[in-house]
Parts: sequence; C-alpha cells; structure tokens
Amino acid sequence: MNNEQRTKKCRGFILPFIIIAIVILAAMATGLIMAGFGVRMQAINIKSQTAALLAAEAGYERGIFWMSEQPD
Repeated sequence: MNNEQRTKKCRGFILPFIIIAIVILAAMATGLIMAGFGVRMQAINIKSQTAALLAAEAGYERGIFWMSEQPD
C-alpha cells in the first residue's frame, strides 16, 4: 500500500468518527440541559410552595391578632 492510498483510507475513517462523536456529545448536552431544566422547575415549585405557606401562616397570625383585639 502506498502513501496516497493510506491517506485516502484514513480520510474515510475520520469522517464517520467525527460524526459519531458529534452525535454522542449532542446527546450528552441535551441530557444535561434537560436535567438542569428539571432542577430549575423543582426549585421554582419549592419557592412557590414556601411563599404560599408563609402567606397562609401570616394570615393565620393576623386572624389570631384580630380576634385578640375584639371585645368579648
């Protein structure tokens, strides 16, 4: 096998290898993006639940205060 034939054979090997590597990296990137999105959505839900809980507790405390101010 001469040098020119070897170069053509190597070129034929590199292209599929690069395409496979790009597909694998794209799949990994998509997975990481989806995981990050899921974590972000979970954090938003927890924040909303905490805000609702604190608002309910504040309303409860205000109601107790209002009832304590009422004449018997």
